[in-house]
Amino acid sequence: MEERWFQVGDSKPVQEGDLTLRVARLLATRLRDLGAKVSFVRSADEPTTGKRPDDFRELARKILIKNGVPQPRADVLDSTDPEKEKTIRWQSEILFYRYSEIRRRAALVNFKLHPDLVLCLHFNAEGWGDPTSPMLTDTNHLHLLVNGSYLAEELEFDDERFEMIRRLLSRAYDEELPLADTIAVAMARETGLPPYAYPTTNSTTKVGTSGYVYARNLLATRLYRCPVVYCEPYVMNSKDVFARIQAGDYEGTRNINGVERKSIFREYADSVADGLVEYYSKARSSNGAAVSSPPFSLKASRCIGGLETAAPGYSASTASRMSSSVTLSVTCAAPMRGVTTNRTFPPSNFLSNFTASRIFLRGKFGGNRVGNPNRSRRSTIAAR
Repeated sequence: MEERWFQVGDSKPVQEGDLTLRVARLLATRLRDLGAKVSFVRSADEPTTGKRPDDFRELARKILIKNGVPQPRADVLDSTDPEKEKTIRWQSEILFYRYSEIRRRAALVNFKLHPDLVLCLHFNAEGWGDPTSPMLTDTNHLHLLVNGSYLAEELEFDDERFEMIRRLLSRAYDEELPLADTIAVAMARETGLPPYAYPTTNSTTKVGTSGYVYARNLLATRLYRCPVVYCEPYVMNSKDVFARIQAGDYEGTRNINGVERKSIFREYADSVADGLVEYYSKARSSNGAAVSSPPFSLKASRCIGGLETAAPGYSASTASRMSSSVTLSVTCAAPMRGVTTNRTFPPSNFLSNFTASRIFLRGKFGGNRVGNPNRSRRSTIAAR
């Protein structure tokens, strides 16, 4: 549904959700051994929301008509259908996994789990074309995201302004950025990956000192009421990464493409854990605390396609606490070429006062291009 999978010939399919869940479990084990509390938001391959795409079909149809598609088709012809964004199926699926699921997950994290840190674990990708005959690339890179870099157009919406101000007042950024920088350095050291360079600085801003961290306004980094670190290592359709994924998980090292390498899953998990230990050890030692165990607990969970952790009730003193909470939850990945969308909130499922009858428009159907025309960030109806 999210188009975050591909398969080369008869090889094992590469599905981001499965990859990140494997990393999450390894990371959770490592952190529990260090004294952290880890709980998964979802342990089954099912959404957290009770809604399904079919629940949004009528709303999707109304959105398409409102935005200049008078007779929208019901279904997508195939993955290469150039008009698929104008189909009821496409829009209803986006309303399901991009809005209903993420906001339901945020409610669970913010009002039940109450962690102090959210870790979003994903795998990155370059365009691969047809998922049944994908293009592999030599490109491979790493970057991390924190919340920020809001566009003026995004701040026209009441909910985004409110969420931005709430994050500013929480001072989550004071811990979020140094955490991301420390984890980035550990991941770069472990993986040897170069930093990713965004093709435009209009929607992202490079921050911190590591050279790997960007501020970007994503729903998944904005809704959680605590520091959020969003990890994007490895290009799944890189030739090297593909070979390592096919090798699966294993202990020790194996020769992959002529180089002795750890399992890619253990390399990922170990690098994040090392970064967390480094950050919290420094934070505790600067406050005169013992450093025998990490000052956080981790709550981890399974979702559809990436790894995420979140927490409400955050206070600026978490770095100095003897125990705090981190929530890991495997989530639906947001493609790097994601976009900002019009506000259309079904009344019964979203943490918002908006109702389905209030459809906010932002230009015509295709949306307004923002910044560099070569960058695929646009304000579409319900964007992936």
